[in-house]
Amino acid sequence: MGEINTSVEKVSAGANNIVTAVDSIDTISRKTSEHTQVISAAAEEQSASNEEIAVASQALANMATDMQSAIGKFKL
Repeated sequence: MGEINTSVEKVSAGANNIVTAVDSIDTISRKTSEHTQVISAAAEEQSASNEEIAVASQALANMATDMQSAIGKFKL
């Protein structure tokens, strides 16, 4: 009977270790998911900023072209 009790205790301890490990994995997975969401939001924000920069750059290029045309009208 003692061997059976010892075996049951070992199995129970092993099961508890598994539960603890699964809980740790769950915690890590949740933290990873949260960090992934933060990174995704930052990437979206950066993409929006890049689009704004592209629009502003095009506007400046158009202004430069217009200025060159205006300057070309002056003769020395």
